[in-house]
Amino acid sequence: MAVARDYPYGNAQFLVDIPSLPQAQAFDEVLLPDLLVEVEEVREGNEKVPTSRKFPGLTKTSSLILRRGFSGRLELYQWWKMVSDGTPGFRQTITVSLLNEQRESVAAWKFNGAFPVNYSFSPLNGLDGSPLIETLEVCCDSVTME
Repeated sequence: MAVARDYPYGNAQFLVDIPSLPQAQAFDEVLLPDLLVEVEEVREGNEKVPTSRKFPGLTKTSSLILRRGFSGRLELYQWWKMVSDGTPGFRQTITVSLLNEQRESVAAWKFNGAFPVNYSFSPLNGLDGSPLIETLEVCCDSVTME
């Protein structure tokens, strides 16, 4: 599905789809996770040189971060609460789609088995007057790109 072109896409147009939370789609900022492969080092017992060989180990994914202005909607908190209470069915497949200038999807990241691990707010500051920002940190089992 990824659409290649000669110049880079902008990062300001995107959609976030959380199937069980259709009202929680409008996010102002998305921090995509790092996809990592651990390195395992092994030293053979009969090698004369004290050095190790490197092999790919487990794959790891950092957290997906979703941010939006708080408007009084509680869907993100309720999803986090499901996880903290141990309610079944809290895992979701989240899709983040990058859009082109015509608002057509040109790439997508799918986060399988995703669930929230941290729910937080920006500081309350009577001197600043900035919008209150809610942040949801989501971990997942795997990430695929299309």
